[in-house]
Amino acid sequence: MHAQASTPTGAPPIIVGYDGSTSAGTALEWAARAAASRSCRLEVLTALPPVPEGMAAPIGLSSSVVPGRRHPVPESVLEEARLMAAKVLADDAVEVTSVVGEAAPAFVRASERAQMVVVGNRGHGALGTALLGSVSSTVARHAHCPVTVVRGTVDDPDHRRPVTVGVDYLEPSPAAVRLAADLAARWAVPLRIVSAWAQPGQGALGLSHLGVRPVHEGARARQDLARAATLEAAGQARRVAPDLAVELLTPGTPAAPALEDDSRRSGLLVLGSRRLGPLERVASGSVGATVLDHASCPVTVVPSCAAHTAGRVTGRGDRTG
Repeated sequence: MHAQASTPTGAPPIIVGYDGSTSAGTALEWAARAAASRSCRLEVLTALPPVPEGMAAPIGLSSSVVPGRRHPVPESVLEEARLMAAKVLADDAVEVTSVVGEAAPAFVRASERAQMVVVGNRGHGALGTALLGSVSSTVARHAHCPVTVVRGTVDDPDHRRPVTVGVDYLEPSPAAVRLAADLAARWAVPLRIVSAWAQPGQGALGLSHLGVRPVHEGARARQDLARAATLEAAGQARRVAPDLAVELLTPGTPAAPALEDDSRRSGLLVLGSRRLGPLERVASGSVGATVLDHASCPVTVVPSCAAHTAGRVTGRGDRTG
């Protein structure tokens, strides 16, 4: 039983998507603990397509009024959300809201006023909409704040395992490193900095799985870049938390399998994203998408806009989650 958090501060809220599914419930519980650790509000957000004009809300549904439209939300879903959040947070720290429209755009818009958005990775709960699944990857790509995708069950609810941050040696994300360091310090766990450098189809030092061949200079160069990237990231992390225990890892394997493997021993995996025109792309393109689909722990994707992110991770407060 978790102690309830104190009255929330004026910091931006953590917003979590909820549709009544098991996956959404796991995400809500994770988000509630995160909000408790930051002494901030938790906003539980549901999204449904608009009710066709002239159609009455079905029996058992409550019409949440949205200007110009009605939005039917099952009372049971709202009550479930409140009860789950109440295990960790005080009543005045929780708000349950609903919006009319498709889920992914609704969460991307909401991310403009949040310090973090949390979603599960499977949906179709009591609301009958695809709130999660493909929506989670869309939100992670395009959100304006960090997005945590909570997969399956969380077997490290009290944050005993390390936080891992993946660092792209060609395009590192200082914002991701800072957030990972902040969370590791909050939870009093080590930070693992991983920069995998082998290209797909290659093993350590460029050895092909089809047979041994000479080590390429390019492989050595990538290994050196990875080492330099982890050292730079360690310096960034210690500027956030000087006493943080940091472990540097430069596995000679492709990034996706290296990060998937590391997720089995981590409590959270943090990735950066790249800005391409007006949109955000997860980590190293297909690498980030693969990790989101197969990681064994929650994954937080941090947008590349460093100033936006840095302003949302200051002020740790008491660690209660």
